[in-house]
Parts: sequence; structure tokens; C-alpha cells
Amino acid sequence: MRNLIKPLIITGIASTWIALFVLNEYIFKFTQISPAINLIFIPAGLRLISVIIFSWVGVIGLFVGGVLIGIHLIELAPLQAITLAGLSALSPFIAYSAIARALKLEPSLADMSARDLLIIAISAALLGGTLHSIFFLLNGSANTFIGPFIQIFTGDLLGMLLVLYCAKFGIWAYRQIYSSQHLK
Repeated sequence: MRNLIKPLIITGIASTWIALFVLNEYIFKFTQISPAINLIFIPAGLRLISVIIFSWVGVIGLFVGGVLIGIHLIELAPLQAITLAGLSALSPFIAYSAIARALKLEPSLADMSARDLLIIAISAALLGGTLHSIFFLLNGSANTFIGPFIQIFTGDLLGMLLVLYCAKFGIWAYRQIYSSQHLK
């Protein structure tokens, strides 16, 4: 049974990534700039939560979900889907790892301050926006670096903050309810 935990987590993250991508397309269709860029991108929040909680297992789940979306929903060429999924999965991991090391953070959303989450989200959005924009520039699907960068940075940052602060509030609310029940 223990050997099944990591594959189940990977499958769960990949499935959640796909579900959030589809949900984002439905809810925030009005913010869509292209099939892969929205000005509010809630799956970006899953990226951070996955890498904070599950580390490399989270990266793998995000990568699998990203490849499936790239090939089946956005209809990218396989190499393009693999590259974009890799950038999408690795950029929050790299950003979080660097910030967590610098700020000496534990891998727990519950123990992170709103300031910590903001710093991590900005760093991940900067790195993700930079790497994706370089890719789009190099493969010829963008004429400039700055346009896609601003769009991706904005969408990822707003999506991450929305999801992270909702998760943080949910943890706080749960603790309030749980602690009040134990006081009775």
C-alpha cells in the first residue's frame, strides 16, 4: 500500500491541475488572451501548494497534468507541450525552494505569513513569466518578451494569490472552529 501513495498523489495533482484548468477556462474566459494565457490563472495557485506540500512529487504531478492539457486541450505539438509543462512545473519549485531557504520557511502553508506567501507568489510569477516568455520568443509564437511576460506574470500572480489566500483563510477558519469546539 505504501508504494501506491506517491503515484496516487501524482495522479491527484495531475487530475486537479486539469480540473482547475478547465474551471479557469469557464470562470475566467473573459480574461483569456490565448489558449494558454489568462489574466487570472487559478491553476497557478495549485502549482505553489503542490510544490510546498509535496516537493518533487508535486512537480511530477504538475508536469503530467501540464503535458496532458498541452496535448489534448490546447493541442500543442508533443515537444512543445513537454517543454511548457516542464517550465510550468519547475518554475514554482525553483522559486519556492530559493525563497524558503532564504527565509528559513517550513513546508507548511499554515505556518507561513501573508507576507511570506506574497514573496513566494511574486517570485514564482516572475520566474514563470520569464521562462515562458523566453520560450514563446524563441519558438516564434511571440514577437516580444515583454507582452507575454506581463500577461503571464499577472495571470499567475493573481491566480496564486487568490488560491493561496483562500487556502490560508480556510486553514485559519478550520483552526478557529476546531479550537472553539475543544474549549467546550
